[in-house]
Amino acid sequence: MSCTDKEATIEFIFAPSPSVISLITKLEKHFTSYGLNQVSSLSSTYAVRLYELIIA
Repeated sequence: MSCTDKEATIEFIFAPSPSVISLITKLEKHFTSYGLNQVSSLSSTYAVRLYELIIA
């Protein structure tokens, strides 16, 4: 990390660890997925969101 009167810099380095990798691989379970053809006829983003809530 370097710092002067007018600027500061922070550097993050993410190293792959088993705990991080297991969290990334579990992401799919926490999202609702559906086929595009299932929502293509819906006319608004509110309708798509309502559909997502119903199938969740």
